Amino acid sequence: MVALIVGAVVDVDAVDPWASVGGGIASLWGIALALYAQFAQSAAPATSGTQVSADGNGVHRDRHCAS
Repeated sequence: MVALIVGAVVDVDAVDPWASVGGGIASLWGIALALYAQFAQSAAPATSGTQVSADGNGVHRDRHCAS
């Protein structure tokens, strides 16, 4: 019912090109944001104070921070 009222009030043929332009702009912004997130370097390195090594004799954990 609502779709019939909106369809009667809004000229869909006039709005359709603007919707395409808006969708294109939104997709370009999305691509730009994804590329920025992919290639932007973080301010702090993502390291922790724990190292894990597996040498075949089990897993050994070495803590490198003072407790």
